[in-house]
Parts: sequence; structure tokens; C-alpha cells
Amino acid sequence: MDLLPALAFCVVVAAELCLPLRTRSRNLGERWVGNLGLFLANALLGLWLAPLLATIGGAVATLPGWPLWLAAFLGLDLLGYATHRLFHWAPVWRIHAVHHTDADVDATTAFRHHPLEFAATLATTSLLGSAIGIAPAVVAAYGAVALAAQMLQHANLSFPDWLERPARALFVTPGMHRIHHSRAPVDANANFGTVLSIWDRLFRTYRRTAAGGGEPAAFGVAEFAAPRYQRLPGMLLTPLY
Repeated sequence: MDLLPALAFCVVVAAELCLPLRTRSRNLGERWVGNLGLFLANALLGLWLAPLLATIGGAVATLPGWPLWLAAFLGLDLLGYATHRLFHWAPVWRIHAVHHTDADVDATTAFRHHPLEFAATLATTSLLGSAIGIAPAVVAAYGAVALAAQMLQHANLSFPDWLERPARALFVTPGMHRIHHSRAPVDANANFGTVLSIWDRLFRTYRRTAAGGGEPAAFGVAEFAAPRYQRLPGMLLTPLY
């Protein structure tokens, strides 16, 4: 399970380089330095924070049986939907805005999260998971699946309708998630799901097409369109602007 995100990254990036959906507007190397730089910062933060959270949360017995694994997965995915929607709330939006300022959405956008958002998400998932009896191993397994899924969702790839349309009945697909990254606010405030699309349908935040119909006209956040927000220092400082 630990190798799943690495495998997904290699496969998706190789496909993007061979068959990109959109032409990139910015230098690929510069974007990778910023997005992967945030990933490295968050990975180091996680190495320090995870043991501390485990101590606070206490030991939890591993949930036995596939039904309970499934229940834990559904619970964690619903929590992911809820926290994602919360990060679009105005008082904390600028922290999450770092993820949305990427004007060229691709697999590396899945890594583009401010350390404050990463820490809050990790703490919420770990502590609430522990409180309702979900073992750390189950949380870690869900995290690996979710990260691999998010790399695919952000992929700069085109999927045929015969695959995209039925898949989005249950899962968040690349076409569905691209709408969430639209520069139009009405689109960005929809399609909050992490792995499953059922929560957006249940809570009426699902959008099938962008505001103008079809695909989004542009990605990013108009307020943070300047080039400095695409570089690592600017990403780290975005919540302060």
C-alpha cells in the first residue's frame, strides 16, 4: 500500500508527458520545484507530527474484518469531503487557496497544499479517526489510496466519455475535479469529494459541467494570478497576502 502513490505518480506523469490534455502555460520545471517542494515540506512535517498525534490519540485496536474496513473508508472519505468544504470557508480559504492557484493542473497539483492545511488535515483525520475507533493503520491505508486517487484526478489527461461518465457515478474523476479547479467561483465551490463522488450528490454540491458548459475555461484564482504565487516562497506566503 505504501508504494501505491509512487506507482500512481510514475504512471500518470508518463501518460501526461505523452498525451497531455492542455498545453501548459508555465514552465514545467518551475512548477515541479514549487509543488514538489511543498510535498517535501509536508512530508517532513508529517514525520514530526504523526508520532505526536498518535500519542495524543492513544492506541486503538486494528478494526477486524472487511465490513469495518469499508465503514472506516466511508467515514474517512466523508471527513475528507467535510474538511475540504470547510477550507473553502472565507476565514480559512487563503490557506487552501495555495492548492487552487495552480494555473496548470496536473498530477503534481495533488501535492500542492500549504503546510498549515496539511497539518490541520492530518490532525483532524488522526484525532477524529482515533476518537471513533479507526486504527492508525487504516487511516494510513486510506491516505495512500486518497493520494493516488488525487494524482489521477488532477491528471492533465483526457478520458473517453464511455469511461468518465459511469465512473463519476461513484468516484471523483479527472473531468469532475477539473471543474472544481475552475477560475469561476461557482465551479470552485462544487465537487468537493476526495475519492467518492457520492457525498457531492448527497449534499448537493455536484456539478456535471463548468459554468460556461463543458470544460473550465481557465484554472487558478484570479486574486492570485501573478507569477510570484506560482513559486515556492509565494505559495508559503499566500495566506498572509
